[in-house]
Amino acid sequence: MDVSFKIDSEVMNSEIKSVVEKVVRETLSDVLNTQTKVMYTRNDLAELFCVSVQSVDSHIVSKPDFPKVHIGNRVLYPHVEVMEWIKRNTVQKTIPDFMRRRNLQKRKQG
Repeated sequence: MDVSFKIDSEVMNSEIKSVVEKVVRETLSDVLNTQTKVMYTRNDLAELFCVSVQSVDSHIVSKPDFPKVHIGNRVLYPHVEVMEWIKRNTVQKTIPDFMRRRNLQKRKQG
């Protein structure tokens, strides 16, 4: 059985162009939708911290050192300063010295 295909090069080029344009459009849309905001709202912060807006109000933005900008009646939170605040206020997950000493003592005894 001999199978042969005849491909019209103009149709092929048009189809390839269409597919490439679609991929580029979707990719650009994804990039634009995930681009970092310059300023956050309370709702944005709640999403960023994976907590409720009430928790953001009670435990985060109420702290005197949390960065905020007042624009008219609105309060916004600048991205760069918020990220720096998070770095300054992140507790490293390390075993405290007293726990290390206690574990070492247990090993020596056992």
